[in-house]
Amino acid sequence: MKINIKNNSTENDTKTTWISEFLKFCQLNYPLKNQINFVLVDNSNTDFFADKHIIQLKNKNLNDLFVEISNRWIDLFSEEKKIKCVNGERELCVKFFVKKFPQVQNNLYI
Repeated sequence: MKINIKNNSTENDTKTTWISEFLKFCQLNYPLKNQINFVLVDNSNTDFFADKHIIQLKNKNLNDLFVEISNRWIDLFSEEKKIKCVNGERELCVKFFVKKFPQVQNNLYI
């Protein structure tokens, strides 16, 4: 499965680098079969295309972005596997990522 990330944002590289690492972590732990497309933008009112996941970065810290991404990812994983994931699974995904990469802790609220 391939993850495509298009960065249309002016946010700092630290934030986008950690988002990229988080997406790889999601794929490793909750593997999806189909290609997935993410577009990072400063501001967005809507998802422009059905085949792309628009992630608005402006005025959001990394922790909020990780939760948003994990919500979408776990939903897709549940649909593909035809299983129901518990609500806490989304938060656990973020917690496991932070545990695996403790250096992100200093950047969670940027």
